[in-house]
Amino acid sequence: MMCNLRMCMLIFISLFIGLASCGGGGGGGGGSDSSSTPTPAALLWSPGLYTVDLTPTGGETERATILVASDNRVFYGVNNGNHAKVGTTLGNIVELDNVAGPNDLSTLTLTSATAGTFALSFDVVGDESGTFAIVTDADNDDLYNSGSSFASLEGTWVDNSFTELVGVSTWVIAADGSYTVDTAVGGSGVCSATGNISLIDATKNAYASVSTLINCGAEQNVDPSLNGEYKGILFVTETNFLGDTLFGAASILLSNGSIFTIVSVPVKQ
Repeated sequence: MMCNLRMCMLIFISLFIGLASCGGGGGGGGGSDSSSTPTPAALLWSPGLYTVDLTPTGGETERATILVASDNRVFYGVNNGNHAKVGTTLGNIVELDNVAGPNDLSTLTLTSATAGTFALSFDVVGDESGTFAIVTDADNDDLYNSGSSFASLEGTWVDNSFTELVGVSTWVIAADGSYTVDTAVGGSGVCSATGNISLIDATKNAYASVSTLINCGAEQNVDPSLNGEYKGILFVTETNFLGDTLFGAASILLSNGSIFTIVSVPVKQ
């Protein structure tokens, strides 16, 4: 059958599109194109406890703990205690300092299942960036899956490790998760806090907290702007035995747009 020029061009274009949609029409029994690359599974910060070694560019490696809760809340703390942050996860990225607001955002980004890059900003130690590696630690799974309950928290806890801000602090946690924190700083109005702890998932070792810091001021040598509501996350770990130590942090968005984080490691008495 003869065709005019326009019709022949339409037939040619239709055939070309049809072949292209079939992967170029490669011969040999209609098999799939062997040059195609399977799409890798998405990298995710799955809920759990992680031990990571961070190596800043030009610096020394330091070890940190990351808790990713099932509601995407995150706690990040360097194990020697010189800084900590709270945040959330977004796929393969941990975003820190964003519980109270988006300012001074820090990130840890997975580039593989066991490694990634980080960019962290700290008031004390400055900005750091580099790479991190996830350290295999079988105890982390057991610890995260050990569950959570108010009964295990009820009682008196004392933090004599992180005393830079208000000295030794004493936590009294009630059976319903409400708590008070009294500090060692003196003055007519003692710097203290009240708050509530809530269970995120009773089958997992992770707790959320909301607290209000009050009565802090110049008399206690504390910046009064630090008074206010803090949001945080914590988990139970061990100093002498499992369940005798809380490890966590909470943040507040200050009026100047910066974020202040308090880290706590109270031990049960």
